[in-house]
Amino acid sequence: MSRTLPRILLLAALLAAVLVPAAPAAPPVLAAASTQAAGGSHPCAPLDIVLLIDTTGSMEGAISNVKSEVTRLTDTIEEESAGDYRIGLIEFGVGLTVRAPFADRNADEIRDIVASLSAEGGGDGPEAWDEALVTAVETRSAAETGGNQYADFSVPWRAEAKKMIVLITDNRPAGFDDSYDVADLTRAEQVAQRAAVEDMRIATVFVPNGQHEDEARADLRQIAEYTSSTYFETAEDGSNLTDGLTLNVETCAEDSDGDGLFDVWEIEGYDFDGDGDIDVDLPAMGASPDHKDLFLQVNWMQPDGAAPCYFIFWCPTSSDGAHPPSPAALNLLTAAFASAPVVNPDGKPGVRVHIDAGPLTPAADQALRSDSAGGILPFHRDLLFPAGSTDEDRDAELVELADAWFPRERLALFTRVLYVHKIVTDETFGGVTNGLASSIPGDTVMIAGATLTGDQQNDFFEAAILMHELGHTLGLGHGGYDRLRGKPTYPSVMNYDVLYGDGLLRAGRDHVLDYSNYEIAAIDEAALDERAGLELADPDDPQAGVFRTEKIYYTCAGKDATQRSLASAPIDWNCDGDTNDRSVRASVDWKPTVQILAGRDDWATLIFSGGQRGGLASRGEPVTDEDLDIEKWLATPREYAVTGRGPGSVQTRPGTAVLRFAITNSGTKDDEYALSASVLGGWEGEATVPPLVAVAAGATVAVDVTVEIPEKADRGDTATVSLMAQSAGSDWMSASPSGTIVVGAVDEPRSSGGLRIDPERPGTGSVFTITGDGFAPGTEAIAASDDGWFAPVSGVVGADGSVTIPVTAPAAAAQGVVRILGSDAADAGDALRMAQPRVLEAEVEVVGLDARVVVTVAIILGGVALFTLVVLFATGSLRIGRRKPAAAADPVGPDEDESGA
Repeated sequence: MSRTLPRILLLAALLAAVLVPAAPAAPPVLAAASTQAAGGSHPCAPLDIVLLIDTTGSMEGAISNVKSEVTRLTDTIEEESAGDYRIGLIEFGVGLTVRAPFADRNADEIRDIVASLSAEGGGDGPEAWDEALVTAVETRSAAETGGNQYADFSVPWRAEAKKMIVLITDNRPAGFDDSYDVADLTRAEQVAQRAAVEDMRIATVFVPNGQHEDEARADLRQIAEYTSSTYFETAEDGSNLTDGLTLNVETCAEDSDGDGLFDVWEIEGYDFDGDGDIDVDLPAMGASPDHKDLFLQVNWMQPDGAAPCYFIFWCPTSSDGAHPPSPAALNLLTAAFASAPVVNPDGKPGVRVHIDAGPLTPAADQALRSDSAGGILPFHRDLLFPAGSTDEDRDAELVELADAWFPRERLALFTRVLYVHKIVTDETFGGVTNGLASSIPGDTVMIAGATLTGDQQNDFFEAAILMHELGHTLGLGHGGYDRLRGKPTYPSVMNYDVLYGDGLLRAGRDHVLDYSNYEIAAIDEAALDERAGLELADPDDPQAGVFRTEKIYYTCAGKDATQRSLASAPIDWNCDGDTNDRSVRASVDWKPTVQILAGRDDWATLIFSGGQRGGLASRGEPVTDEDLDIEKWLATPREYAVTGRGPGSVQTRPGTAVLRFAITNSGTKDDEYALSASVLGGWEGEATVPPLVAVAAGATVAVDVTVEIPEKADRGDTATVSLMAQSAGSDWMSASPSGTIVVGAVDEPRSSGGLRIDPERPGTGSVFTITGDGFAPGTEAIAASDDGWFAPVSGVVGADGSVTIPVTAPAAAAQGVVRILGSDAADAGDALRMAQPRVLEAEVEVVGLDARVVVTVAIILGGVALFTLVVLFATGSLRIGRRKPAAAADPVGPDEDESGA
């Protein structure tokens, strides 16, 4: 692909300034395909091989390259067959010419024949490769073709030999009439099926020339798949054709389960450099030649700086943290592939996904774990694809970025997944996307971690985006075989309506994460019959039961709202309230014009070889995903939805750290979330978190995760702290935001004074209050003491910027400094972000018991004395300085004398 000088300079600057490792090294280059076969054995011995070569004029470039490299190819045949081989060669155009039937050890003869080949005659139209296949498979004589074949191909295949056909062409099949029709493709498919019965492999090689490319690709892939063999697409000039041929011969083009990994690799392991030693032990990693395997290596950006944690326990957030994947999202992806209706030779369904994510590698995949995976990508805020850049430019740059950071020995085996900060698709910074794939099919996926593992992180949506982008690398477009979006005939996570909705709606369940399990018959938007609903392309499809329970999304003509309907029931296409209309003209997808909307059975048509994955280095069609953003997903109302936010990257010392996370209930119903936390990376420490938090619909709450950092942690060590919030209202809704701890020296913040203490001299063990002003309203502030008098206590700042926090004084007399730490009102920002700290302090004297005893006793004694005096006086028992008054004269009674006796 040609590029202008500014584009080259931009890419060079991006690679140099953005993704340069600490110890500079030259970016690895994929080794030649011919060095990528397993060593130590001869998987293709003995060998009978037939080369079917299109020699029409449009193949001139490929023929030239085959001729110049044929020595290399025949040398490979001799080596990989241990000298026990026979080569046949048939060239074709309108007719067939048998240039060489099978003959023992005839490499020299084949070299001479190929040197004499010339590409001439014919046009850019289809050619008779279907007939060439019939002649090769059935060892057909010239007489059997009615004069359309020159010479016989009548030497039979050896029963004991490995049987291989390599078909090289640039177009569709045409029979002997030089004109394609469906009967030609049917003939080719039938002979491929017969070849499979005879254990023959048909490896197909496509040389793109701009004519019928999509159709030719599909035809040739299908022929290869019938025989569990490989499809390879060359460069436009066929310059890498010999590499593809050589690799097919080295592996005998055997891929029994059709997962893009040759059988010999999955049985013996992968010898990248051809030295006879296994470089990647695929069998130990779980690979098998009789069950489809998909290997992923996940890398993510690490932050370029960290906000310091103050006083060890208080960690204000930084906006830029690491962007690791959510383990819950990876589990959702793995489960979706494992339950897929995919046919395998071992009789078990599904695709086994194996993930190397460094410290986040799933327990079942620990054999894959490598030092090259995980958070090793240097941080860069935006990966920018300037305005005016083509899709091809983006794809090439994405692949070059990935090539610089993934081990070369894995390039033919693994899909590369990069979690970056943000993906900007034009220099106006308006086109931001959550994901990007290299090509359809391809080998590289990029995920925007700033949203999917940051401020708007949600496990289901992250898994859906990852599965969507992986689908592109596996050959899927937004409309299945095409790029049309919002097609009701395409129930797949590749469909934007499904992606932004609640996933697939199947069997009474929403939120099913899946590709399409069947093909829906095409509909014509110019004449929709509401009464008929949708139908399967194949009524006998084994997934018909799934289809009958599926709800599909569609858009009414002239209306923005997405509707839902049972796929097999009558559908109100024009949204007039009934399903009686027989001929409705309406656009029911995202494109305003009416057209034919076809379906696709995704799982039955996945393409596992793409880009460098599979070792054949074939590039697919470019991908455009500018409309892929989380805002559309968040804008779709849901009863239960949750997003999470991590604290970014913080720096602290060994000891205790409290990291602030945020949980947002973005659903329409109140919910509560079960919480758990984990620490992975430089150490596996303890993390504690409240077990449950209730959050009202639309509300956000702060959740503090306490982490114990071991004393043995060295400066520069990092660990990822993940918070898992599982919805109680919906078992599929969860969020797993993360933060990063960096161990390092932390400077204490400068204090500005200004606290008020009440009472000014609190007593030991008493409760006193600390009050400070100038904090951001609505944020949370934390009170602490230098000497650990009390555990950190938080309080919410009022509307006036003031906060009062009650604390308990220590049990012994002391003098020290207390502080309140919070967010400065001048930089309030988000209520849950405290990037600019405000620190107020005051010196406090706590009065001990020894200084209070005398005063206390005096007060008590004085009070007792005063109380006694009052009581005595009130009862008349106390007479001070008074005489008793004279008694009044009483009459003397009859029984008393004057003495009163």
